Amino acid sequence: MVKIVQQGVSMSENENLPPFVDREDLYKEVWFEPMVKVSARYGVSSSYLARVCRNLIIPTPPPGYWAKVAAGKAVRKAALPEISPDQSSQWIRDPSYISPETKPTHTSDTLRLTYSPMLPFVSRTHHILNGAKPLFLETRKNWTPERGLREDNVLLCPRKRNLPDIRATRKHLNSAMSFANAVYLLFEACDLRVSLNSTNVHLHLIHLDKADDFYDDGYRSIWAPGKETVVHMNGLAIGLCIYEAFEQRKVELVNNYYQPVKPTSSKRRKIVGSSSWTTTKSWPTGRFNLAIYSPYSETSWRKILSSLDMETDDSRRLVIDAVNTALEEIPLLVRERDEMRVKRDREWREMQRKWEEERIRAARESAKKEAKEEIEAAFEQWYSVKARVEFLDECEVEIGRLPHGADRDHLSEKLGAIRKLYKARSLLDTVRKWETPEERFKSK
Repeated sequence: MVKIVQQGVSMSENENLPPFVDREDLYKEVWFEPMVKVSARYGVSSSYLARVCRNLIIPTPPPGYWAKVAAGKAVRKAALPEISPDQSSQWIRDPSYISPETKPTHTSDTLRLTYSPMLPFVSRTHHILNGAKPLFLETRKNWTPERGLREDNVLLCPRKRNLPDIRATRKHLNSAMSFANAVYLLFEACDLRVSLNSTNVHLHLIHLDKADDFYDDGYRSIWAPGKETVVHMNGLAIGLCIYEAFEQRKVELVNNYYQPVKPTSSKRRKIVGSSSWTTTKSWPTGRFNLAIYSPYSETSWRKILSSLDMETDDSRRLVIDAVNTALEEIPLLVRERDEMRVKRDREWREMQRKWEEERIRAARESAKKEAKEEIEAAFEQWYSVKARVEFLDECEVEIGRLPHGADRDHLSEKLGAIRKLYKARSLLDTVRKWETPEERFKSK
């Protein structure tokens, strides 16, 4: 059973729970108690857990189920349906967790294809090609070919994207599907399954460009399927892409449409002296290439096979040899990628730790500086108040030495008014409101 990595929450939210949950265990939990309680235990929302159950094809209790249970009424529990080998059977809660079963388990010693000329071939259509032709021909409504090019000379742009990875022109679509059917049946004859990626493992389509003899249409978008076409081999997915080869041809405008310049027209142009304008365009050849590639992220491996005739043993051997090479090299690239991810994650955590230490150090220094500045300001204020009090006390002594009379009473009244203006703050209040550096640090 395939184990599928699915984005969840970090294990830091609940360290007592495992980083993954088996499909059967999650089924038992959601039927044992309400979804809200199960999701709270895993640190996710109930809607998120419902999506996880849908992805894992786990039936969930219908609305009103738990109310009937509480009322003691009879309820019916839905059975857990069977799933195909390529469908997800685990919920990987922690994205940083790397399940050994999500990695390709192949080594060159465990599996290697051998071609036999006696491989059974039958005249049938592969299941992923059944009914695909009308969908390829049903193009998007807002799609139009480049000005001057007929639809037969550009790649099809189907409205649907859930199609095999076949990229061909309308004119040569039948040949492309026949070629793809022969390739897919070759793998079927080797007991290998070819299908669209139906798992939740995040794979990547191959990027083709002019160097691969692919269609070069400047800045116009080119159709690509929504899912990768892969062949499954002992836990390893190998991407398959069949595309029509293009070549750069010199063309000229004839009745508002481009067509290749013919040698006879070139001779006639020289004789007549015509100045007809020509240019170069990507032109379909009717030949098909098979791209065998690694669909795993951060891995770069591809093998482009051209000029194949799938009715010959030599071409079939070339395909099998390319797959064997993929079986040897892709797992190594995936392993290197995982090691680099672990290394980057370790470096990132170390950098975060240093940043946090620096932040704490800076916060402590700032709290210490603020506390010191505040108490220094209190000291200066106290010295100033003390000087004023001593001044006023000295004035009061001098006033007391004056003879009784209007002048003494007047001066005493003024002195009282000054004391009211400079009422000293209690020293204990100052100390009570002052915060220590540690108190200031904790408040930040």
